[in-house]
Amino acid sequence: MSRKAEFIKLGFTEYESINISIMMSLKTADEMQEWAKAVGQDDVLHGLTLLYTAAELQLWDDIDNAVIEDFTEAQEIINMVK
Repeated sequence: MSRKAEFIKLGFTEYESINISIMMSLKTADEMQEWAKAVGQDDVLHGLTLLYTAAELQLWDDIDNAVIEDFTEAQEIINMVK
């Protein structure tokens, strides 16, 4: 699955997904500074918001898809702390 498709799966529009993919492709500080100068402050702030949102949504998606079969040990630790 392409990165763009992954972001669309998380609820981003195609336009937002492309922007996130572009930002994630920036590897060096020089590339990031060049991009920031080219797009301007408002677009940089919007892009950072998209990245933070994508990270949070991906985390929640990973948690939802995690396979946890037995909470016995966790419950024992919680009881010890009580």
